[in-house]
Amino acid sequence: MSQMPKASPAPADSDLSPPAEAGAPQAKPDRMGLVWRVLGGMVGAAIVFMAVTVYQQMQAQLTLLRAELASLSKETRRELASMGEKQGGLTKRADHEGRVRLIWDSLKELRNDRSDLGRLKERCGLLLDLYKAGEDERRQLLADVRKLSEKKTGGDNRALARELRALRERIAQLESGPKVKLITTGHAEEQQQH
Repeated sequence: MSQMPKASPAPADSDLSPPAEAGAPQAKPDRMGLVWRVLGGMVGAAIVFMAVTVYQQMQAQLTLLRAELASLSKETRRELASMGEKQGGLTKRADHEGRVRLIWDSLKELRNDRSDLGRLKERCGLLLDLYKAGEDERRQLLADVRKLSEKKTGGDNRALARELRALRERIAQLESGPKVKLITTGHAEEQQQH
């Protein structure tokens, strides 16, 4: 073991005290102030030591994090490059352009079909209007036919009523002999009225 150098003897009280002036009484040395100064210096040194230690630890952690980030970045780039190569092999450019061209052609056809559909809608609207007008006309014609048939039937009913009267008159004539001339003349008058 090595020997420690011997500490120098503690200074005498007279060394620590401020030099006394010639006419002033000599004051007692302040031992408590000296203890506080030593303790304050030790605490200050401990704080500085702890701050340096914390700073060094933070720098070490930052260095580790930077290294880890760099390795992750390299791995990510490698994986992206391999994925790009795999995806590049899946579809060739000519195939892709051909498929895109087909899609655009289909869209153009749909646009043309859309314009045709608009024209067809207009034509359907016109046809519907014509159909409705035809239905209205058909209803009107049906009503006219009914009126005409009612008139015809009414005219037939009148003719039947006349014939019925004429038959009654003949029956009455047959039952009574001398009224024959009156009945025939009555029937002729009715025919002349119509």
